[in-house]
This record gives sequence, structure tokens and C-alpha cells, in this order.
Amino acid sequence: MMYRQWLAGGLLGLLAGCTTNYYLVDEMADQPLQHYPETVVVQPSADAEAMQMLQQAALYRRDSQADVSLHDAKLLYYTRCGNPLLVSGMTLGLLPVSIPDSVRLVYTLNHGGHTQIYAHDIWMESRTSVWEWLFTPFVGSESEVWAEGLQRSVRQAVPCADVICPDPVSGQQQ
Repeated sequence: MMYRQWLAGGLLGLLAGCTTNYYLVDEMADQPLQHYPETVVVQPSADAEAMQMLQQAALYRRDSQADVSLHDAKLLYYTRCGNPLLVSGMTLGLLPVSIPDSVRLVYTLNHGGHTQIYAHDIWMESRTSVWEWLFTPFVGSESEVWAEGLQRSVRQAVPCADVICPDPVSGQQQ
């Protein structure tokens, strides 16, 4: 009789123990790896996580004697909704739930007095269920998925370092 309680408790513990894995969205995972010709000096930034991601992705060659400096890196998070996790909670994690997640990495390259701000958009998803422990991805953490996404995202020249930039003609927020 006692073993039934242990079995029921173990089964309930297994069902309540959801795991989350992070994946790049298919369109981003299919992109080729990006490398840029500039050799840069990496300047310290207030956002250490953004700098770590840039260094881990190795988009640029680094040299302490280079005349191009990379600085002011920061991560801008797009909003996401956690409501799908309610479904996972109500089904004790049996129903897998995917939540889209994205981040924008913005940094400045300075070359001989000319400054250009670049951005990389990284699109990924987090999947949560009790079954996710069976489908372990090849990357171990969320930051590793971000670094892989950064390697595959094409840089875009942007007018400012914030998500909402003023319109250069009217001065109004876009």
C-alpha cells in the first residue's frame, strides 16, 4: 500500500517538474554565420552581458592595436507574454508551450572620428514542458542561444541606440 503513495508522489513530481529549453526560430537558424572585416578594439561597456555576448559570438577580429573601437554595447529586450505558461501549469506540464522571445543587441563602431551604430535582432523561442528534458538542444543556456543567434543575424545600421528613435525630419518619436 505504501509503494502506491510513493509511486503517485513520484509521478506527480515528474509531471510538475517542467524544463525550459531555448531554440533559435527556424528562419534565423537557417541563416549563414556572419563575420565582418573590421578588426576592433573592444572598449568596456556598462552592459557586461552584451559585451560578453559580442565576444562569445566573435563577429569581429580583435586586436589591441586596431584603429576601430567597439563600445557602448547594450541589450534591448522586446516584450513577451507569459500567458501560455498558464496552459502548461494547468496541464501539469504535459502540454508543451512555446513562447517567442527576442532581443536586440546595439553597439557603436568608431573609426577615425566616424561613428556608426549597428543593431542585431535575435529571434528565439523558449519551450517549456515535462518532455523538454528528453529533447536537450545542442546549446546549454539561453546566453549560448543568443550568441549563436548573434552569429547568424545580419547587422543593420540604425540611427540611434534606443528602440524608439526620433524621426530626423520631424523630431517626433517613431
